[in-house]
Amino acid sequence: MQTGEPWAKRAAKIPPAGTPPPPAVRTSEAVGGEIPPRADPFWRPLGAPNTNDPAATRDFTPPFPAYPSGHATFGAAALKVLEIFLAKKGVTKTAVDFVSEELDGISTHFRDGVRPRHVRHFESLKDAYIENGLSRVYLGVHWSYDAFVGKPNAPTPGIGGIPLGLKIAVDIAAGLKRSAVPAL
Repeated sequence: MQTGEPWAKRAAKIPPAGTPPPPAVRTSEAVGGEIPPRADPFWRPLGAPNTNDPAATRDFTPPFPAYPSGHATFGAAALKVLEIFLAKKGVTKTAVDFVSEELDGISTHFRDGVRPRHVRHFESLKDAYIENGLSRVYLGVHWSYDAFVGKPNAPTPGIGGIPLGLKIAVDIAAGLKRSAVPAL
């Protein structure tokens, strides 16, 4: 983004590859000496928790570029393969409970000590991979289009991690031979 360019024109642009969300959201490029209305210089991502590190003094947000989220890709792929596998066995209800290793009642955080155990319930595997993709945004690692549908003028147009993972899952499932699927 270039200084002096009208804010509305700059705001419509996608940050250049290599610009993770935190600096792009907090940008304080001034237009006429003022912070642009869509900027939030005080915004902070949740960050990846610094778990079980007694020397830690802050959480971590890696400087990932804005490309399809690998986390969203492999999460969607793994859960969709499981969903396809279960459907072939006649299992149509796929509600699941999940406990993160971050909130397992054992892990510690430098500010909070031992974290409580938190069970997250999902009515379907799809709900789980959607929330998994969204979590990357809250951590400040990716933009929403990195997990979901992509943007037409992004470095990888129209490709978000979840749609990519779903395509991978379908390809994997198509390659599974019936004899390779064990009985439940």
